[in-house]
This record gives sequence, C-alpha cells and structure tokens, in this order.
Amino acid sequence: LIVIPLLSRTVFKNESADTYDDTSCPVPPPPIPTDESWLEAARGTAQQYAKNLWYIIKTTLPLMVLAGVLAALVVRIVPLEQVAQMEVSFLSILAVTLFGIFLPLPIALDLVMAAALLAAGTPIIYIGILLFTLGIYSVYSFSIVWTSISGRVAVTLAVVLMALGVGAGYAAESYHQWDMNRMLEALDEFS
Repeated sequence: LIVIPLLSRTVFKNESADTYDDTSCPVPPPPIPTDESWLEAARGTAQQYAKNLWYIIKTTLPLMVLAGVLAALVVRIVPLEQVAQMEVSFLSILAVTLFGIFLPLPIALDLVMAAALLAAGTPIIYIGILLFTLGIYSVYSFSIVWTSISGRVAVTLAVVLMALGVGAGYAAESYHQWDMNRMLEALDEFS
C-alpha cells in the first residue's frame, strides 16, 4: 500500500498508461452503435462477453493448470523433512524466498504447504517467508507484468516482494521467540 505507489510515482514514471500496448488483451472494443434496441444491445453484450470469456479461458486456463501441476510436482519432489532440517543461513533464506516468490501455487495451497512444513518442524522464519511470498507473485504474474507493462516493473516487483517476504520471515521469527519466552516465564511462575 505504500511501496508500490511510491515506486509508481518515482521509479516507473516512464511506464505510464500512455505507453500501454494491447498485447495482453488484443480483443478490440466493438464500435458503439447509436440506434440499437434493448434486445440488440443485450445480444451484442452477450456475444462480446462470450468472446472475451473464451479469450480469458484459452489464454489463462492452460497456464493455471500448468501452475497447479508444477506446484504439485515441486511439493512432491522436495521432501518436507529435508526442508525442515535446513539450517538458517543467508543462502537458505534466499533460496526459500526465491522458491516462494516464483512458485505458481493455486489459491489456498500456500496455506496448506506452510501448515505441512510447520508440522514437519520447519523453522518459523521459513514459514513466515513462505506465507508472505507464496501465491502473491509467481512466474505467471511475472510474465504478465513483463509483457503488458515492462520488464523493469516485473523485476522490481519481484525484488520488493522478496525483501518484504524476508522481512515477514524475520518478524515471524522474532514474534515466535518473544511468545516462547513469554510462555516459558509463565511456566516458571507456576513451578
């Protein structure tokens, strides 16, 4: 809510609506007739709706199915025990962040994956990173922003979201440590 508008105003001044091309939606708008009846208008609306819906289905549905298959494949290939036993280091945090930002997960699978990793004993910092980065941006979103707006915007969004993801991971880890210490202090008072 703060970073993206600031970037739009300062960094992406040249990527304005004036430079937009119709590569992301090449369906041209129909001419507006001036003397059509309500029935003709409803028929024209239904035809245009069906045409636009078919365009969306044929361009995005195969990519969404591919995203689901890739996500299931990655979840199946990467063993949870191995992720849970990874030591927290700069490289592992970077790898988890890259994994989370570019993996195209369908809606709600990010929560399922984070819950499964948490149950497997994965460090909280990784869970925080994945909860923030999974599903918010992916290779699919990256390619759409790259082709419809600009490559610079796509890369900057990825980098900003990765930085926010790492920040969310550290915040989750700090909160977890604070909460654990608070619970231990409460247990000490009762013993």
